[in-house]
Amino acid sequence: MKEIKIVYDFDGTLTDHVFPSYPVMKKLGISIVDMIKNAKEFIKDKDQLVERFMHIYIDLFHKKGLAPSYENICLGAETISFAEGVEEFFEAINKAAKFHQVKLEHYIITSGMQEFLEKTKIAKYFTAIKGSSFLYNSSNEIIGVKEVVEAKDKVKKLLEINENSSNCTNIIYIGDGFTDFYSMNFVKENHGISICVYDENTRNDYLKLLEKNAIDEGFERDYRVESDLYQFLKESIKKVGE
Repeated sequence: MKEIKIVYDFDGTLTDHVFPSYPVMKKLGISIVDMIKNAKEFIKDKDQLVERFMHIYIDLFHKKGLAPSYENICLGAETISFAEGVEEFFEAINKAAKFHQVKLEHYIITSGMQEFLEKTKIAKYFTAIKGSSFLYNSSNEIIGVKEVVEAKDKVKKLLEINENSSNCTNIIYIGDGFTDFYSMNFVKENHGISICVYDENTRNDYLKLLEKNAIDEGFERDYRVESDLYQFLKESIKKVGE
């Protein structure tokens, strides 16, 4: 049986919000936008942004007197909103793949917090979720950073998913912006399919990625079965199965 692996970014790709949505931030009394601005003030190299964000995140828990526990960072994960059609998309596209006798697997590669994503409503559809993660003590409280997935690190995660092969003929990558540039470009250059999804606020990012020849296709961020994105994916699966 032939195989396709669809690899997704998370925030802004599968969600209707570009920035991460962590409900616990309300308890900490700060917005995600302010956190990112704060992190940027402490770095010289933009590729260190995620790591700095994670350390500030841990410090903020301590300053606010809230336990930096696994339970708290995953708070509200099951309530976050997704892009149009996402919650029905996986069942539909899996059914289409089965009909065309194609083995279809879904993966997430994100700079966001892996633990949080593993608690979302759609986590059950993914073979693996690869993101940034924390170290915990015996009481399940955060004591440090375990792994950071910056934009450039996403290519390493792609290689892991593809069993260390650079041949991406069985890979479809879906992202929403320049944090996905390295991954999109890598997949496209190695004979896979790179897709940018966008809305009216991020359409310019799509056009810039297209200009840089980093992507094959671009679609409005709509996963409903009648959408152009869904129909393109369905047709791509059909071609593989033929």
